[in-house]
Amino acid sequence: MIPVHELLARIRWDPQFGGGRFELGYLDRKEKPIVRIPPERITITPDQHFTFEAVEDDGSVPSVP
Repeated sequence: MIPVHELLARIRWDPQFGGGRFELGYLDRKEKPIVRIPPERITITPDQHFTFEAVEDDGSVPSVP
């Protein structure tokens, strides 16, 4: 299985692979069911391999494990 930070890097930087339409879905256990966001709205800190931040439609930026 490929780690999510490697997959997102490949989507962003490999033109042949990243030419498709991608979404990342995660379960928001507090508020909603599955939240779907495009990779452009995801931020991964280079030294952090266990969480990412995602800008949601309402402008909030949760840290997602």
